[in-house]
Amino acid sequence: MRRKTLSIFLLFLFICSVASPVFGKSHLELANEYAEQSERFFQEAVNEYKLALKDPESNVNEVRFLLGKLYYHHGKYPESIKQLSQVYEKEKDNFAVAKLLALSHFIQGDYTEALAIFDKWEEPKDDEFLYFYGRTCEKQNLFNQAIKIYRKIIRGDYKLLASRRITAINAQIGVARVDEIENKFIRELIVNAPGQEEYPNAGAIILLDDGKFEILPDFTARDEVHFIVKILNDRGKHYGEVKLNYDSTYEKVELEYARTIRPDGTIVPVGDKHIRDVSKYLNYPLYSNARVKIISMPEVAEGSIIEYKAKWHINKLINKKDFSFHYGIQGYEPYLNQKLTVVVPADYKFNFKSYNPGYTNYKVDFSPEIKEIGDKRIYVWEFKNAPEIIVEPSMPPWQEIVPSLSLSSFNRWEDIYDWWWNVAKDKMDVDKEIKRKMKELTKGKKTQEDKARAIYHWVASKVRYVAVEYGQAGFEPHSAIEIFKNKYGDCKDQAMLLIAMLKYSGISAHPVLIGTRGCWVLDEEFPILTFNHAIVAAEVDGKTVFLDPTAETASFGDFPPSDQDRKVLVFYEREGRIEKTPLLPAEHNKVSRTMEIRIRNDETISATREIKTFGMYDQGQRAWLKYTKPVLVQEQLKEKINTITPGGELLNYTISEVENLNQPVEIRTEFKGPKFLTRAGKNRLIPKFGSLSASLVSRDKRNFPLDFRALCENVTKIRMELPSHLKVKFLPPPIVKDTPWFTYIYKYTFSKGLISFEERLIDKKTAVSVEEYSEFKEIFEELARETDKQVILEELSQ
Repeated sequence: MRRKTLSIFLLFLFICSVASPVFGKSHLELANEYAEQSERFFQEAVNEYKLALKDPESNVNEVRFLLGKLYYHHGKYPESIKQLSQVYEKEKDNFAVAKLLALSHFIQGDYTEALAIFDKWEEPKDDEFLYFYGRTCEKQNLFNQAIKIYRKIIRGDYKLLASRRITAINAQIGVARVDEIENKFIRELIVNAPGQEEYPNAGAIILLDDGKFEILPDFTARDEVHFIVKILNDRGKHYGEVKLNYDSTYEKVELEYARTIRPDGTIVPVGDKHIRDVSKYLNYPLYSNARVKIISMPEVAEGSIIEYKAKWHINKLINKKDFSFHYGIQGYEPYLNQKLTVVVPADYKFNFKSYNPGYTNYKVDFSPEIKEIGDKRIYVWEFKNAPEIIVEPSMPPWQEIVPSLSLSSFNRWEDIYDWWWNVAKDKMDVDKEIKRKMKELTKGKKTQEDKARAIYHWVASKVRYVAVEYGQAGFEPHSAIEIFKNKYGDCKDQAMLLIAMLKYSGISAHPVLIGTRGCWVLDEEFPILTFNHAIVAAEVDGKTVFLDPTAETASFGDFPPSDQDRKVLVFYEREGRIEKTPLLPAEHNKVSRTMEIRIRNDETISATREIKTFGMYDQGQRAWLKYTKPVLVQEQLKEKINTITPGGELLNYTISEVENLNQPVEIRTEFKGPKFLTRAGKNRLIPKFGSLSASLVSRDKRNFPLDFRALCENVTKIRMELPSHLKVKFLPPPIVKDTPWFTYIYKYTFSKGLISFEERLIDKKTAVSVEEYSEFKEIFEELARETDKQVILEELSQ
């Protein structure tokens, strides 16, 4: 009986040991317990090693190595590097120390430090060491050296890994000739590609631009592109540098393959040695998520064909479930095949709308092919044989002239407002540092305008602008507090800071999303993210003032031409409203040139010249003076004087305070010259002042409007004092011409020994339509002929 009872007891213990190793504890509970013990023992080991370092009888280098090794195996690489570096300084021939230190640097991304250690060991027999030596060389773009190192690995798992790396570097995968390409359409497209003879003006021919955007059921997405281009000449070689932009926060880009097809039909594949993945804004950590994969295509030459296929994996859609984009048709090179495919779940709704400005003769069928396959709905647009756009001087941006599609899942502008307001509204707070600066900036300022002016000028001039296009590094702005601290930011960040500061001073201000000139035009009837920039709308003394804090040389109330006359979305605290930025009048964008010339009896001259700039001219002049070395500014002033009087000498010049945005830039020069008049017997010719250049209208006809970008006013006033021995023989007759596009005044007068000249050109419109061009050309050429005259002087009889 006792023996039976003992057997039952032992059987019970056996069953318990199998079911639960330690009396009722599960494997997971035990694992957690052991993990806690492991961490505790790790910390205790670290403490003991540190105590050992203080023991005078310890071998310090040995202890540091063991401590560094412990850190390494527990993933504490910075701590490992700290310990191992101290040993390595004294024992550079110790391979075990060198290996762990080099591997730690590699894992940390310190490739330069890792390479310096790897390079000291020419013939190590350690395959792991060699493999990571090769990987480090790859990271430093030393691909040939990496291949040599990989080939030294001759056994085991690392030999297989090394072989794969060699294959990846050389891209020794895939077909070797065009006739081996399986896809018949692609093969024939490449084989039968036309050339320069068929397209004499082209630099390249886009054989295929095939894009596919797919929304998956979990509201992630894939964006794919298959691009094939034939290079015809040097103008097309820029296609050899392929750039795949992505936001690493929510996107991953995958290059499926890329290859160059030589004119003889052989294929050069792209390998890792041709690819770099870099930050677009390396010096600005706030935007480190904006990245670009750059593919430098090999052996790009005339007649070669570039092909690549890439895919973006998008883990998060806008507003979690929305998308929107524009799709332009036609380009500055001929497109033989353009295709856009959009795939969505069958119950997913989105809108699309087509636009055709009508400037090209290309007939576009915007009707998609729509089909349902399973739980997917597929939309396909195809466009064939789109001719190249021939560039014309002063033509509108590409986005305003080509046929296009807009696609968006936003049904209302209110949806866009709700989405972006929620990510921006809490970014406009201030802290004590901003408050302190506000107190300094607004001290003694009584009016809202004075306060707004001081705040705007400070943000525009003291916060560095990082030109990250809206959306490239994410749509969510950083906080005003963070931007104030860093003193740099992109457009939406600078807008947040300016708004925060204005609001704290009692001035109502609101974020504004804008598509600047060169972006797609906002259509009030089609809600879509058509923005590439962010600015501010402020209510100052009862008036709405639009401010662009990224325009560092623009004065308060001034506005870059690219921001003017654009429909925008203003984000008020309870609603969004579409409004329009002002088109500033011509007198706002003004340049005024005055010159006083005294012609001496020996016909040398002394003179002063003064230039005052306003608006867009002031922005440009201020930027030139701000970022040009003083010695080069002086050289350019001398060059201008030499065009007025060959051999002229700059005597003195003054420039107003460039950093003072409250006053326009003024440049005043004093000079003298040995020659001004041109002799013709007893007559003298005064250099021609003013006049219009007919180069603007050199084309017989235009396919696109003449685009002036902004309204401007140019004023020139000159007074010349004649010597006693010369009198006026001929003055060009005055011209006053008022047209639908501009007013032009050109006038010489003479009185009491003084010749006065005045020229004014005042814009009325920013563009001349295609239909108006012939009339405009006729008027402009006539004015150019009429102003091509000079004042003639003659000697008085003795």
